[in-house]
Amino acid sequence: MALKVLSGILITRGHSSGNATINFSDHAITGANFTVNSIHQLEFGAETPFKAPPCKIVAMLEIKVQETERPIHRERTEEDFLRIDDSVIDERRLQIKWRSSGGSQIEEISYMVVGETEDS
Repeated sequence: MALKVLSGILITRGHSSGNATINFSDHAITGANFTVNSIHQLEFGAETPFKAPPCKIVAMLEIKVQETERPIHRERTEEDFLRIDDSVIDERRLQIKWRSSGGSQIEEISYMVVGETEDS
């Protein structure tokens, strides 16, 4: 059994929503609406494709919360949300979608993918 591990950080600054696809064959990252920058991309293990959808961890690494003077409810000045959807994964790719509102923003998203690969 051989394992393959891919990890990295997506830089999403300046985009309150978007999506990125991480292709496992070459560890390339593409975005639908803009170029997604990544840092600390690492890959080790087997170079063959995954046998099945791999395990994954996707997390907000850096967020920005900025309160505005805009009244929303009686006792609060703002209602923000931060969302990440990483439910699309198969043997070839992982798709990550994010969205934030108000003065809050997801600035960096980290990921790690680990799985068993086909025999060489």
